[in-house]
Amino acid sequence: MTGCSSETAAAGDLQEYTQLVVDGKSVGGAMKQPVEGMPPFWMTYFNVADVNESVAKAVELGAQVFAPAFDVPGVGRMAVLGDPAGAAFSVMAAESN
Repeated sequence: MTGCSSETAAAGDLQEYTQLVVDGKSVGGAMKQPVEGMPPFWMTYFNVADVNESVAKAVELGAQVFAPAFDVPGVGRMAVLGDPAGAAFSVMAAESN
């Protein structure tokens, strides 16, 4: 991508995560497959003000919780959910941009 830079950092106990940065803001990221043998996938993240409230509302609307809210040191708080059809997505409250 033109006009894009990258920043790589460890996310707590997780492996390295590379963020794509445009105008000082994170717009995407990439990491190695978390589980050997798992096929490649894309994860959509929605920036929210409060992860716990967002999870509760999503569940009320029919979402499944794949990974309950958890903190990633230096990154923020997030949860992994599935829409009523099972498509995975995440909600995240970042510590910073």
